[in-house]
Amino acid sequence: MSAFFNGTLVGLPSDEVANTVNHAITGLASGFFAGFIGLLVHLRKTGPADLPAADRH
Repeated sequence: MSAFFNGTLVGLPSDEVANTVNHAITGLASGFFAGFIGLLVHLRKTGPADLPAADRH
């Protein structure tokens, strides 16, 4: 996925260092996005119905 974004948004870099940096940045962004989506799914599965009555607001 990060290679797709790197090729689409950034284009082909001129040297190996720029390619490595671009892949590192897009890899971090993809990992953050996947973690965020995973957290949202987890929070949705463990919604307010799973909380004790004292913790519900």
